Amino acid sequence: MLPRMDADIARTDHLVGEILMLARLERGGAFAIKPVAIDLIDLLDPILRDFDLEGQARGVRLLYTGPDRQELICDPELLHRAFDNIIRNALRYSPDDGTVDFLVTQRAGRVDFAISDIGPGIDPAQISNIFQAFVRDDVGGGAGLGLAIAENAVRLHGGKIWANNRVGGGLTINCSLPLAPHTNSNGIVYSKPWLGCRPVMIDSPPCATCVNRNH
Repeated sequence: MLPRMDADIARTDHLVGEILMLARLERGGAFAIKPVAIDLIDLLDPILRDFDLEGQARGVRLLYTGPDRQELICDPELLHRAFDNIIRNALRYSPDDGTVDFLVTQRAGRVDFAISDIGPGIDPAQISNIFQAFVRDDVGGGAGLGLAIAENAVRLHGGKIWANNRVGGGLTINCSLPLAPHTNSNGIVYSKPWLGCRPVMIDSPPCATCVNRNH
């Protein structure tokens, strides 16, 4: 009974944290991020280690292809949350004994990411909706917050994020980020609020909208 209660409490804490993070990202007005120079691998390493621990139980492996080092100027907290959510999403939809591919490439002042699973993919008519808050499918569960947080975090860095189905099955989340975000005269990074944002109320449970994974 106690382990189950602990798990329920942990899930609730995680959900509240996700809702608060999304509310912080979507609030009106300029939003300042806190950029520092970091090594991308230092940012990704704890996320990939967590993936290894969780993936072992189902035999799911992550295959990383990319540089050993890559300096990036970013807000580490926001990008950690973004990539953690994207990779957890890929793990959730990967079949047992499957693989998740993580490709990192660098070009002309930008760094590009592609995280691909071999799950059921998304109905093409609904693929543009998966970055909306509280949109989830009918297979993987979850609250539908992870990819919405990832999109906001990426856009606040002046980046782009999009999804496409893989040929042969599965979904790829693509992300392109500048190696250094733009700053104003005070050295503070600002971004316009996300268009179409809405207030997130944490005292009223949201009603999640489902999208269909292809089979």
